[in-house]
Amino acid sequence: MAEAARKIIVEQGPEKLTTEAIGIAVGLSDGGIFRHFKNLEEIVIQVLEDNEASFVRMSADLRDSPGFALDKLERLFRLELSSAERRGAVGFVILSWSLHTGNPVLKQRARKTAEMHFRVVIDFLREGQSEGLVAPGMNVERAAELFLGMLQGHIRWWTLQDRTEALCDACDDLWALYRRAVQTAPTFG
Repeated sequence: MAEAARKIIVEQGPEKLTTEAIGIAVGLSDGGIFRHFKNLEEIVIQVLEDNEASFVRMSADLRDSPGFALDKLERLFRLELSSAERRGAVGFVILSWSLHTGNPVLKQRARKTAEMHFRVVIDFLREGQSEGLVAPGMNVERAAELFLGMLQGHIRWWTLQDRTEALCDACDDLWALYRRAVQTAPTFG
């Protein structure tokens, strides 16, 4: 049912996500759905949890891999974009939608997911500072906001452009700008 919810969100938008629409997609009545989930909120939480579990695995793999922190952060950026493209940006759409539904449970759950992303980026930036690759006086919280804003903004722009080009077509340019902004000795021009 979580997969059906993802598909509805990608193809029709989150405003079309209802238990009735999910039931039609999976061939169950509302009663059949309610045997598995209490309500639509629980299905959305399942989608958020699935996306979070994927992110946890990806970030743990990166954390344990060899290399410098900024290189790992770049791989995270590219992996997030690649995953968003494969899934039709559903993770970002459902996260944003959950924050704006007015439902306090969904908002709290979405905030938890966003804060987890934020902490992972901060950890990589702090590690980069200890390696001497991120400016020592850099405010890592603001740099993490910039990273996440760049990611979210690029995905949002891609969805507005009807996904006509690959999401990572601009990865090199975006990453070069970001890296320059946080590195120890930025060179401009």
